[in-house]
Amino acid sequence: MRDMLEEVTTALTMQEMFDKLAVHLFKQGKQSLMPITNSDGLHKEICAYRGENHLMCGVGIFITDEEYDMGMEQQGVSRLMGSYKHISDKFAHINVDFLSAIQVVHDNPENWRTTANMRDALLVLSRPWRLEPNIIYTLHFGDR
Repeated sequence: MRDMLEEVTTALTMQEMFDKLAVHLFKQGKQSLMPITNSDGLHKEICAYRGENHLMCGVGIFITDEEYDMGMEQQGVSRLMGSYKHISDKFAHINVDFLSAIQVVHDNPENWRTTANMRDALLVLSRPWRLEPNIIYTLHFGDR
């Protein structure tokens, strides 16, 4: 799986990104999370471009290991693109709102509860961008 994801180039269309995203999310089967300790000393998990056990979020799959930097964590896509020129250049042909919507799909825990929930979330993502969603009906969470 990692080889396929690391071959991603800036030439991907939004449709190709959507299809890769759908396959990735269903195959991974769970959110990419990392533990943090907040300023109050409380431990919690947050969504991460690169999480524990080599998991990746919906945007993280389009960032190669060579492009990734730990400082990217806890930054939304807009801020990420403002802070990392190579990421901004990579995604220059993609609407930042589309990338932000990908993050919303990944970051909502409800989407991970059932195959139907994830399909619904991806269907909602596809509509404003007029993407063909048929791939989502061929995918499912294997353990649910």
